[in-house]
Amino acid sequence: MGFGWKVARESEYLAIYDKKKSIMFAKKALVCPLLHKCIRLDVSPVYYSSNVAARSLDNCRFTLPVVSTVGPRVDDMECLRRYASWRQSLSEEAIREMVRMKIASQTQDLVSCRTMFEMYFNGARFKEELFDNVQYELKSFGLKIHYLDVDLKQFVDAPHRPSDTHHLKKPSILVDFCKALGNLITRIYCNLLSSGKLISFQRLNN
Repeated sequence: MGFGWKVARESEYLAIYDKKKSIMFAKKALVCPLLHKCIRLDVSPVYYSSNVAARSLDNCRFTLPVVSTVGPRVDDMECLRRYASWRQSLSEEAIREMVRMKIASQTQDLVSCRTMFEMYFNGARFKEELFDNVQYELKSFGLKIHYLDVDLKQFVDAPHRPSDTHHLKKPSILVDFCKALGNLITRIYCNLLSSGKLISFQRLNN
């Protein structure tokens, strides 16, 4: 920004950097390029949507829809200074790409520790852990998650790769899931039957 009177928009702050590397914030200020560097900080949350390629503990490959809104934390001046420090050397697009990478990597790490069955039936816990893990990663950048959701009912099979012969032999995610669910129901039924808590059809007919 050149010399003159600068006014921030409604969703912006002026971040003013002096020669001593201290940072001040203002909605309007007189800026002299010889003494200050001034950057407009847009603090409105940014919407992110992506299909994250992941692999579960039981070796199922799929893409998982993840949506979130992330923005600078304006209620904490220390966090805002942290964000302004990164903006001094990185563009807004570079920071957005960094956020996308953090969300994707944390999603992949969390998925790799769980089976498909565990993710589906413990979805709330999965989302809570993902939120906490991503927030921890973004804290050092002065960013805050306003919203994050994972659509665990919209698993999509990953494209088959010719070189991945092991994957080609695996059944689809839906078949895997149905088999696991069927096995669980069978085990529960057998346990109840053996403990005498369930009356079999044979005994009922007699």
